[in-house]
Amino acid sequence: RVVMCSCQIIWGTANGGNPDLVPVESTNYDVDLSYYWSNANHVSVAAFYRKVAGYIQNGQTNLVISGQNYIYTRPTNFQDASIKGVEAGYSQFLDFLPGFWSGFGYDVNGTYIDAPFNNVAKYHVNASGIYEKGPYSFRFSYTWNSEYKVGPFGTGAQPQFTYASIRKNADLSFNYRLDDRITLSFDATNLFNNYQRQHAGKGSENAAIFPTGLQRFDRTYAIGIRARL
Repeated sequence: RVVMCSCQIIWGTANGGNPDLVPVESTNYDVDLSYYWSNANHVSVAAFYRKVAGYIQNGQTNLVISGQNYIYTRPTNFQDASIKGVEAGYSQFLDFLPGFWSGFGYDVNGTYIDAPFNNVAKYHVNASGIYEKGPYSFRFSYTWNSEYKVGPFGTGAQPQFTYASIRKNADLSFNYRLDDRITLSFDATNLFNNYQRQHAGKGSENAAIFPTGLQRFDRTYAIGIRARL
C-alpha cells in the first residue's frame, strides 16, 4: 500500500543582535563646482565616491531550534562595496523684475546615487518656491524620492525582499517680521497627507499584490512668535 502525504514546512521568524560586528570604514572622494552671481543665485554640480568596508545591513540565516525551522534576522557586516553619484542644484531670485515681483525665487536640486545597499533611493529631488521681500518670508517645498529596497522579506516566501514605494512630501513656512525684534511664524508639514507603502518585491504590481506595511506621516501646523532681546 502506498501512502501519499502532502507536507508543508512551517517557518518561524526570529530576530537578534550581533556582537561580532566590526566598525564600518569609508574612504571618500568628492568634487564640487559652484558658480554664484547676484545676491543669492547659484548653480552647482557635485560628484562623490565612497569606498565602504563592512557596511551593516540585516541578513538572514536558517536555524532549527527544538525541531522548529526559523528564519533568523540579525545585523551583519554585509558587504564591501562602493557608493557613487552626482548632485546638481540651481537657485535664483527674480530680482530683475520690478517691485513686488522681485521677491520671488526658486531652488531645485536632484541627486542620483548608485549603491547596492538597503534604504538608499536611487533618485531624490527637492524643489522650493520662495518669496523674500520686506517683512515677508514664504517658502513652499516639495520632495520626491524613488522606490528603494528596505531589506529581506523575512518569511521564506517569494518575493525575497521588501521595497518602499515612491515617497512624496510637501511643507510650507511663512514668517512676518513685525519689527526688528518680533517675528510671527506659521509652519505646516506633510500638506498633502502623503504616506509610504512597503511591499514584497519591486514595482507597482508587487505593491498591489504583496503589501507588507503602510507608513503614515503626521500632518502638523504650528503658529509661533519669536522675540529677539
